[in-house]
Amino acid sequence: MAVVIGVLLLARLWTLQVVGAQGNVDSSAAVGLRQLEIPATRGLILDTDGRVLVADSKRFSVTADRAALSRLTADRRATLFADLGWLLHADPDDLRLRTVPCTSPEARAADLTGPRCFDGGSAEPAVLATADAEGAVLIAETPERFPGVEVVDRSVRSYPEPSGASAAAVLGYVSRATRADLDEAASAGRATLGRDATVGHAGVEAAYDEQLRGTPGQQTVSVDRLGSPVGVTAERPEQPGRNLVTNIDADIQTRV
Repeated sequence: MAVVIGVLLLARLWTLQVVGAQGNVDSSAAVGLRQLEIPATRGLILDTDGRVLVADSKRFSVTADRAALSRLTADRRATLFADLGWLLHADPDDLRLRTVPCTSPEARAADLTGPRCFDGGSAEPAVLATADAEGAVLIAETPERFPGVEVVDRSVRSYPEPSGASAAAVLGYVSRATRADLDEAASAGRATLGRDATVGHAGVEAAYDEQLRGTPGQQTVSVDRLGSPVGVTAERPEQPGRNLVTNIDADIQTRV
């Protein structure tokens, strides 16, 4: 039942956001193009018998179009963040700060760094928080209440622990690529590391990072004179990472 509900919800979000956005292309005045990265799905990590030790699971991320927010009055923005704070069980000002550039005086004065402030490109949305299924549908179906706000499904790492096996110290963890990660990849000529990639920083995740990570895709979007996306003009799909079979035996790991 949960799987069916998830599929129906994703289909509903696709209809409301993607199909609706494509319908806007003909009626909007596109004056420029921007390149957006499509993160690749990271490969699974399996035990010696093929049981999943680390997987990707979906979550709903709430994003904001900063250009659209800039066109709202100060009172309307305050109301928007108050409504989002209530819906997402978050502090409204913390959500607002996630749309403020990390290089701005306000962010520097508060000593903020990503993801507590915005460190993306001009056409990229700001990621505010995650939402449950009910909140995701409410945002998607009431755009007049949440102007400039959308819900997208994203992948996060999950740890099923088959047979109760916990191997966190061996498996490691991932986090968003740092500036040092990007610089290292650029100097080594590795084109698979995108700015929004997640990178293994310990254990198996780090040792086999390139194989697990895959290659990000790319969208070319048309934007209006204020920088808001109005439609997708071209797309190169992402290439998922490869699955990795380890010599870890979940049954033995449970007894260790």
